Amino acid sequence: MRTFGATSRDVSELLDMIAGQMKVVQIARVKNSCRRCERMVQEAAPSRPIPGSMAGPNLLAHVLVSKFDDHLPLYRQHETFERTGADIPESTPVGWVSTDSRSDSPSSGQAKV
Repeated sequence: MRTFGATSRDVSELLDMIAGQMKVVQIARVKNSCRRCERMVQEAAPSRPIPGSMAGPNLLAHVLVSKFDDHLPLYRQHETFERTGADIPESTPVGWVSTDSRSDSPSSGQAKV
């Protein structure tokens, strides 16, 4: 009976792509009440790239890069969102792009240095 011992190993690489995923991130903020002054106190909400928008920074970056670098029109991005099960109205990414292009954010290309 022979016993084999490991002498070396071969390593190979495989380039693969994992499709993008949409995630809903819930932000829970605890409300506390002050018994002395009878007021409700709550931690401030985290800032968002576009105030009042549901778009997180990664989703907004994806939409902007797809539109301006990859030349993928917003209506086609909307079709992609529908296929992944995201219920985003067609006009919403239009608002994100127009709001971002008017801002002084680095992604708008109008940042003041």
